[in-house]
Amino acid sequence: MVVSPRIVSTILSLIISGGLVAAAFYFSAPRGPEIVSAGATQELLKAYAKQDTDADGLFDWQEKLYGSDLANPNSLDPALTDKEAVDSGKVKPKFVSDQEALPLDEEIPGIPVEEGTLTERFGRQLFESYLVNQTLGPPTEEELLTFVESSIEELYSVDVAEPRYGTGDLSVVPGGEAALLTYASQVEAVGETSGQSGVVKSEIEYFADALYRSDASALQKVRAIGDTYQRLAEAYIRVPVPSEASLSHLKLANTLHRMGEVVSDMALFNEDPMRGLVGLGGYEAAAYEMADAFSGMHGVFTNVGVVIASGEPGYLFYLLMQTATEGNANR
Repeated sequence: MVVSPRIVSTILSLIISGGLVAAAFYFSAPRGPEIVSAGATQELLKAYAKQDTDADGLFDWQEKLYGSDLANPNSLDPALTDKEAVDSGKVKPKFVSDQEALPLDEEIPGIPVEEGTLTERFGRQLFESYLVNQTLGPPTEEELLTFVESSIEELYSVDVAEPRYGTGDLSVVPGGEAALLTYASQVEAVGETSGQSGVVKSEIEYFADALYRSDASALQKVRAIGDTYQRLAEAYIRVPVPSEASLSHLKLANTLHRMGEVVSDMALFNEDPMRGLVGLGGYEAAAYEMADAFSGMHGVFTNVGVVIASGEPGYLFYLLMQTATEGNANR
């Protein structure tokens, strides 16, 4: 099922900005948040991969890999830029490669990469693909960026865990029109109490602020939004669900939780750069899956003949489902 980028953006905005109760604001606002699209996320990915805070020729993710200081262009050797120190072979990645073990007593400048991070895992791949037995010199900027892009999908696929919830987590009740109406009002109440206050933009916009404007508070918003998605998922899965809606309810909870994981990864912008890149790389797919879950739930309500009018309990949740479904029809 295909959902338009604008519909995805609208749905995400309704969820993150104070919960479902914020839906009325977004539908009446003259200008909604930035559209979630492949173009937007790809541009952010490219900009993130090329970021060089201290202009020393090393990308920020490379600074993490080599243990250099991304705020000091001469952190590895006062006489050389950090890139010159790396290219000259003065330093090596701060981990022990399976193919070329570094002597444990060797004095290597820099701060070790935290073991078990995606940055360390990626660093090993890069080291073993490009930096072992080099005969043509260090990789070019284009080669590095190409390697990053090709690695993101692989790292994301490895990092995707099994669904958070299963059928054993559901509390299923008898179905029917009345049961679905009660369910919608309960889910709406969960959204109102689980939302993130003080959030007025999408996580993509906040991420862009952190990237382009070095706005640390924006990155905190990204982290808060990731927490909100996971908090909503935990609350949703506990709502008793009518039998005919159980599978759609399970999908909705799992896609909300997955969005929380992806956005939380994006928030690790400085701590684990590759995890931030992988989170950003998986963001669009997670967003579409979540929008599709809302659309699927709308199909359940339609099959039973349930329509919730404005002002009635559960209307804002119904509006989310309806928005996703209309996006399919208008595409």
